[in-house]
Amino acid sequence: MTRNYDLGERAKGMELNRERILDAAWNLTEAAGFDPVSVDDIAAEAGVGRATIFRHFGSKTDLYEAALWHRMSQVDLALVDAAHQRPDPVDALAAVLRANCDLFDQIGDALVRCLEVARTNDLMRQLIDASDLGRRVDALSRLARRLHDAGRLAPVLYR
Repeated sequence: MTRNYDLGERAKGMELNRERILDAAWNLTEAAGFDPVSVDDIAAEAGVGRATIFRHFGSKTDLYEAALWHRMSQVDLALVDAAHQRPDPVDALAAVLRANCDLFDQIGDALVRCLEVARTNDLMRQLIDASDLGRRVDALSRLARRLHDAGRLAPVLYR
């Protein structure tokens, strides 16, 4: 007798587990920070075994990279990109600041926790630099150059 096995249902279950793990990692980090949260804490919160986390992500840092990308995929980055494209650099700066405030509000405190960890944790710093957030530094540098080129920046006084 042949057993009928539905890979579609199994794939759906694996994806649900992955989503629960990502949400648990993000929520726990938002509440407590990166270092105090263990893989066991995340597994318990997600309702999965520790091995399931390592099977999906390989390491705690890989899990947080995935959680960061997952969270970033849930926000509308196009608004920030559109703000950078405004023709007038001063108008663009104001729009970029508004759009980034909205973005950080959507992402929540876990991003702040990730940035705090990045100060002392090389792996987290690399993660932040490799993420879309690292791309923002380049975009802001280009905007500053546009403001400079348009003569819209006050001279910097050095002591």
